Amino acid sequence: MPILVYKKNKIGLRKLDEDLFEFKNDSNAISYFDAKTEQDNLLNLCSCLFKVVSEFDFSLDSKKRNLVYFTVGYSKEYIDLLKCCIFSIVFNCKDLSNVDFLLITDDKQSFDEVSKTFPDLNLNCLVFPKAKDGVEASMNKLKVFEYKNIFKYKKILFLDADIALNNDVNQIFNLDIQDHKIYSLTHEGCGYEVHNSKYHNITRYTKEKINRLTKLKIKPFNAGQFLMLSSVGMARHFTNIKYITDLWQKDYFFEQSFLNTYFNYNEAANTSLLEYYFSIYYIAQHKIESLKLDKSKNIHYAGDPCNGSTKLEFLKSEFPNYYGVLA
Repeated sequence: MPILVYKKNKIGLRKLDEDLFEFKNDSNAISYFDAKTEQDNLLNLCSCLFKVVSEFDFSLDSKKRNLVYFTVGYSKEYIDLLKCCIFSIVFNCKDLSNVDFLLITDDKQSFDEVSKTFPDLNLNCLVFPKAKDGVEASMNKLKVFEYKNIFKYKKILFLDADIALNNDVNQIFNLDIQDHKIYSLTHEGCGYEVHNSKYHNITRYTKEKINRLTKLKIKPFNAGQFLMLSSVGMARHFTNIKYITDLWQKDYFFEQSFLNTYFNYNEAANTSLLEYYFSIYYIAQHKIESLKLDKSKNIHYAGDPCNGSTKLEFLKSEFPNYYGVLA
């Protein structure tokens, strides 16, 4: 039986695949770690799982295709937002011949409606059982590596439906990025101290850790857009995060809390690179007419995750050409 040794603790593992293992005793996994508090246990677990994966040098072949993926349930408003998002990509991209699209959903009807609007796109779907609510549905974002063709792609870009892409998506895919890292950005007014908010953490970091992240310029990030390599390593990291979500029984903010905790604690997030290409605006905090948008960038018009009507109103006002696809 394979054994994982962490801080002199021996932990039994069960082999799932050639290079994939899981804890043999799930229920006691966290308790194996030498820590003073429950949150220390969780952070030690995040650290250990990350190190197990990152120590392997997974080969990356010369793949040329890239993937944009989305998650949405059956909501008329969010399906309309998604159509506008995809149209903005098509409208501003000179060449989509090496770009595929994937919709992760719990309702096949959502995919059918979107694909009818874009019959010429290489758009595929991955369907999971119906989620009980929006929070549970958000976890589908973590399941992208369950898509059967995922490893034919070089890079993966996730986009929320409430994004207007004002530039060629290939600008993003042409960026030089590293394996074992996630690339995103922070929202307006979000400083390093927000690392300990429930929106970006399921535990609390020490002052020393916050100072360390500040030195590295790793900010708490908005998980509505992120870029990563389509590698075996990243697939293992996402498996680790899903494992942690299954263990965690306390408060969290959608999947964003888990992504931030895992990648930020392990200093494996880059929150600077995409700042040159995206801006995030919380439209619920402002009157739409008072917003000053930098439309030279791609716009994520975030807000209440369950309020699609305000976002459609914003889109109609600021990006009528994208909104026009709904006519």
